[in-house]
Amino acid sequence: MELAPLANRYHGWVWAALPAGCRRVRVVGDPGLAELLRAAGINVGGEGPGPCTTLVAFGRPPSAAELEAVEHVGPGDTVALAWPGNGRDRARVIGRLRQAGLETHTLAVAPRHRRRLDRPRSVLARRPRRRCHTVVMGASAPARWLLQEALARAARAVDMELTQRAVTVLSTGTVLAELASLSGERFALRIAGGPAAGLLERSGSNVAAVLAADPPDPVGERLPVPLAAGCVHPAIWTLEEWISGDRPGRLSPALWSECLEFLVGLHRTGAADATRIVHPWSLESDFRALERFADERARRTLARLQAELERRLADVPRGWAHGDFWPANLLVEGRNLVAVLDWDSATPGTPALLDVMHLLLLSDRRARRLPHGSRSLRVLLPLAQDGGDARMRRYCAATATPSGASTLEGLALAYWVSRVGRDLRTFENRPRRRAWMEANLHQPVGELARRGW
Repeated sequence: MELAPLANRYHGWVWAALPAGCRRVRVVGDPGLAELLRAAGINVGGEGPGPCTTLVAFGRPPSAAELEAVEHVGPGDTVALAWPGNGRDRARVIGRLRQAGLETHTLAVAPRHRRRLDRPRSVLARRPRRRCHTVVMGASAPARWLLQEALARAARAVDMELTQRAVTVLSTGTVLAELASLSGERFALRIAGGPAAGLLERSGSNVAAVLAADPPDPVGERLPVPLAAGCVHPAIWTLEEWISGDRPGRLSPALWSECLEFLVGLHRTGAADATRIVHPWSLESDFRALERFADERARRTLARLQAELERRLADVPRGWAHGDFWPANLLVEGRNLVAVLDWDSATPGTPALLDVMHLLLLSDRRARRLPHGSRSLRVLLPLAQDGGDARMRRYCAATATPSGASTLEGLALAYWVSRVGRDLRTFENRPRRRAWMEANLHQPVGELARRGW
């Protein structure tokens, strides 16, 4: 089953700010937000019976006229205003809403790349918050917001009193709230609606499937296992134990060894049980995603490439792969790998070595700055044609993967197809970004055609 593509990740704040059970909204200032809510099954437009929520979202703080337009809400109605900034206008907005007789609630939601919730709080305090979304909610009567309701249900599920510490929005548009119990235990509460809910559900089902296949200890001990999950219309939520650790900067030889041990174990886990999963890796679906945006000449090149890759990869063993195995999805303590996060891209039936290639490229800062196309054809492909490096050969030996130059070249090209195909299916803005499409699809296809593919 294909998931709907994700919209702007900064819209993720809405899954914390809508009232629980919200079914009717009016959106002011952001057409993309309206589209996201329609995708979540919400009546957008303000017409119909029942309470209505007015959402005001601009790339700036709301003006006096915009505030006046939302001060008069009906019985049971709510309002939420959001803007990127550090909250300097928050007092003005709160004051106007309270003057109109509304009860207010405030929230600061930061994107992950600006705040690192896995770091000590002393570090959190020093990080910039320029891109933080300030959200002010108002209600004509006491209201339970989505984040509050999800937190309450999570607390009942683990039979603990939980308090919210910090909130961030992940790149998928999922809200991540750090929670703490009275005894100091920490938890991660994730909330998502619309297309992001599909990714959150897929991540949980993938983790459950890997665990059900009885993975070796190096894999099973590093999985983020959900403690509870549920639905608060129009979103879903999951609760996990908070895993302490840092994202690694440079991967030491010892950490590389642990990563390879994990990936070998993960690959072997999927070898015997891939047929149970409904989302296996598919080279054909990746090619179809590329062909949608290619001209006739490029389609002929892609068709030849697909036939050649199917031939070269026929003897490559298949198994589970994480799909996005790179430092941002790893947690370490000291030199030890303690957890692997974000399993929404994981697939069974994946050719061996693709995760290793991804880690090789994205652990190199120079390669990481390049688009997928340049990383794949100008860095990875020459490496594969030379027989790979010691880490690739070590993984191939452990998984019985053919390590000849022809096979490695095929895997490098399959990596490019899978990365670009994944992005085209996952993020709705990719086809509209001409520079992205040129660098990752059109130029690489043209270069492959010139090379005789």
